[in-house]
Amino acid sequence: MKKILTIREMLIDFICLDKNKDLSKGVSFEKKAGGAPANVAAVVSLLGGESSILGNVGNDSLGIFLVNKMKEYNVDTSLKEKKIILRLLSLLMK
Repeated sequence: MKKILTIREMLIDFICLDKNKDLSKGVSFEKKAGGAPANVAAVVSLLGGESSILGNVGNDSLGIFLVNKMKEYNVDTSLKEKKIILRLLSLLMK
């Protein structure tokens, strides 16, 4: 399998764990790494390929979480830029 480079976002989906509650009243959330480029890089690695991701990630605890998650999947994150950036969040009901 060839090497691939994915470009752009690594983000976090916050999944609401409070059942039968309006999302606006949710208190308990679970964080999951996401973003299409990050997901593709992780799956390629799981299938035995080599993958890297190029994108911005915050230099904070959430950014560290994302980088560590990519490393768990053996995705090369050496091309990332660390910046404090505005994040858009996806909130999902479980």
